[in-house]
Amino acid sequence: METHNGSFLGGRMSEAASGVMLAGALLLAMPCTAHSLECDADNLAGVNGWVETTNVSETLQVGQVYLVVSGTDGVVFEDTGAIVGQITAATPPTVFLNHTMIFNRGQRVETRGDVAILGEPLAYEGETPCAFPVTEHITDLSGNKIFRNAEADVTAHGTISFCSFNNANSFTLSGEVCLK
Repeated sequence: METHNGSFLGGRMSEAASGVMLAGALLLAMPCTAHSLECDADNLAGVNGWVETTNVSETLQVGQVYLVVSGTDGVVFEDTGAIVGQITAATPPTVFLNHTMIFNRGQRVETRGDVAILGEPLAYEGETPCAFPVTEHITDLSGNKIFRNAEADVTAHGTISFCSFNNANSFTLSGEVCLK
């Protein structure tokens, strides 16, 4: 893992603050690089949904995901499942992460190299930041069934909190996938 100032997120932050930034950034991304899907209209589908997670360590989140994928003929996938996110590197305010989602009907989806950008703190415990807005951009997606050979351009917006009074993260998903 990449480090900054001798620790994962930098020596200037407490363990709690670094935990907020790392664990919370697992599921959110900011469109920081241009990405366009090369996809014919029959295979292009819209993505919407939500994610709710809890921080279980400084670099790990677990929770639930609800995903809806809609093509030209209507909904092609709609399900709720489990999600695990793992921080792989960080140079604040940018965090890189991967996710694994397993849905109730056996669908599996993985993302790699998601780019999350943390915003200015939303809450503090004493003088330590413990909650942040986050935007995450997801482009490297793989999976089974309809997500086999898929490409993605999905953004997640939300908040992360490692505060003792609210160890919860909440995100909304939107974007497109090319289902080949």
